[in-house]
Amino acid sequence: MKSKKTKRVYDKGWLNKYIHQDLLSREYDLFVDEVTTNGIGRDIYCFPAFTDVFCDDILRMADKKNDWGKIGHEHYTTYDTWLESLGMNEAYSSFIEDYIHPLAQYVYTLKGLEFGGSENFIAKYLPNHKHSSLAVHIDDSDYSIQVSLSGLNEYGGGGTWYPKQKQLIKIPKGYALMHPGNAGFGHGARRITSGERYQLVSFIKFEKYEEK
Repeated sequence: MKSKKTKRVYDKGWLNKYIHQDLLSREYDLFVDEVTTNGIGRDIYCFPAFTDVFCDDILRMADKKNDWGKIGHEHYTTYDTWLESLGMNEAYSSFIEDYIHPLAQYVYTLKGLEFGGSENFIAKYLPNHKHSSLAVHIDDSDYSIQVSLSGLNEYGGGGTWYPKQKQLIKIPKGYALMHPGNAGFGHGARRITSGERYQLVSFIKFEKYEEK
């Protein structure tokens, strides 16, 4: 994992500028939607997470850094860049621990399972490119989130496909999609046909306690 128990490096101004007010409110029942099929919950959730300013700023930093394709995950490679390379990883990981993990604890009933770290990176999808899509895979996480940094009108095709749930999900700019990282939640990125699609992805794990 690329970060664990980072110190608080954001302030109230950072939160107000970048984080959606619904998420700051912690009134989860008002804004967190569970994906359902025929009325049955799927343990896949979507919710507003970030402002357009956050999405635009982080993409501007990523394009200026121009460090795409440096990660190389072992089995499922994406055209991506570490959030750490942009100088945003500490603040973002602290934010996940303070705001995303409590939400996950609530919807998944994870009382007692504390935040143990997150691996954060931006994935870029381009049409007519070897990275225009991503094969179905299982994340190396206890749960994962992906945040859309692109508006739905900025690319054609695309979306996250969950074959077991038979769900294709496309979320608006600044929204997050959250799912458990186990065999029941294999997923992939459908091929985009135009424009550019950017996703901010986090693999999140619980803190592991060694037996004494």
